Amino acid sequence: FLNGSKSLDNCFKKPAVRQGGTRKKTTQSTSHPKSGTNVVRIPFSPRAKETGHGKDSSGNVRKDSTSDGQHQLTRKFACFAKVENNELDVIHQLDDMDSKFFFPAARMVSDLEGQIPISLQMNAENGVMGIPSDKFLGTKGPQSLYAYEYQGKVHMDISYTKFGDDPHECISIRKFESVPMLKPEDGNRVLVQVEASTVSIRDCKIRQGKFKIEEYGSLPVTPGVDVVGKVIGVSQSTSSSFALYPGQSVLSLVQVGGNSRYISVDPERLVKVPEGMDPAQVVCLCDTYLSAFQSLHYGQIAFSRYAEKSLENKTVLIIGSIASMFGKAVMELAVDGNAAIVFATAKRKYWRMLLGLGIIPLPDDSTEWLNRVEGTVDLTLIVGVEEPSRVAAFHERALRENGRLIICGGDEPKKTLSSKMRFVFYNVYNEWEKELEVSKRDIQHLIGLLEKEKIRPKVLDRLPLAKVADAQKLIESKAKLTGILVCEPWMKTKKRALYL
Repeated sequence: FLNGSKSLDNCFKKPAVRQGGTRKKTTQSTSHPKSGTNVVRIPFSPRAKETGHGKDSSGNVRKDSTSDGQHQLTRKFACFAKVENNELDVIHQLDDMDSKFFFPAARMVSDLEGQIPISLQMNAENGVMGIPSDKFLGTKGPQSLYAYEYQGKVHMDISYTKFGDDPHECISIRKFESVPMLKPEDGNRVLVQVEASTVSIRDCKIRQGKFKIEEYGSLPVTPGVDVVGKVIGVSQSTSSSFALYPGQSVLSLVQVGGNSRYISVDPERLVKVPEGMDPAQVVCLCDTYLSAFQSLHYGQIAFSRYAEKSLENKTVLIIGSIASMFGKAVMELAVDGNAAIVFATAKRKYWRMLLGLGIIPLPDDSTEWLNRVEGTVDLTLIVGVEEPSRVAAFHERALRENGRLIICGGDEPKKTLSSKMRFVFYNVYNEWEKELEVSKRDIQHLIGLLEKEKIRPKVLDRLPLAKVADAQKLIESKAKLTGILVCEPWMKTKKRALYL
């Protein structure tokens, strides 16, 4: 139907056909044409390389069956949308046979070269975690191998059963008897199979009872402020209205519910993700990098907001924890936006690193330099400091006449700090609710920067659901974390620092 055929039959071909009453599986190859292995080797990039073409035993070029299977599935659901439009609202949901084309059996991550997805069709009897040693390609840095159980289709999540300071006492792992399915009464909700979500300080604060429970419903509450995953269930009307189809990668800032294997999301709140990107890196964009980008570009219109030199001729001053992931994201984006001058307060041990990034370091004691920059700064960001309102009032002197000071992650106080109204209390969750469409475009812009490797979110560790309590404990330990902790809810086992 879509490719010019007079019959619809070709549109509904499955990647597996029945012969003699049994299902014959299509042979899948993920061979790289040069390496001859079943591993797709990619350079350091969040986007996986497309699988190429292999050759059969006769030497003839054949299409890669993974790509062909995905193409047939996409075409199949596109046909449904065309044929049944304005009729009964059919719900499309991936089954186990279809899921094998969209989820990896394992992923190898190299500190120097990025991630390498490994096919579900790989049959292995020895090697590391069931993957033959000859499938690994040597690199110059430590490697980690993560194995998943996507085909198990067992629904699990973690939840807070009570509020408290000890995550191990408050968190329980729930295992469900059945997999969630979309129903007609669910309206236009989309069912997403989660591949990655973060473990964050906000999760810890929710567990500690520092937010009103009315905002998230009654206990139990599942933590996880963001998700990246694939659509596995969508109604025909929603698919047509939002151009969503099963197997499509999406992300969302959900605030709660992310540390789960499945989640139902309003399609209005989904952002599409290009195929082949590493879910763990992409999920870092939802909270950390979106906060940094919106803080730096607060009030800018789209024409200049997404320009290649969006901060040209601007002087930026960063006050606070530049060692945090948010601080690093702010510095990355300020440099990428081509800011004329970027100042950052930091301890002397970080000065060499800042100078290497093109950032001018300043002592933590602002009395040593405030008089020298007074009246020259276009944008000041207050990041992760105690008593931010007091700090902001003291540093207002650094701003130009039309300058602005952003207090990141704070809630606006009852009284105004400045008669000039130059202070902004920025919170990414408030901004997501108030300016959803702008926030979605911002994330799409950040995805583009990630594809071009202009930003590099650092994933400190990938962990299964069973380790979320440990991760929250680590976050609250006051340790200086150098990256973001990412929960991969389908992770089965992992091996760290493999030198192969």
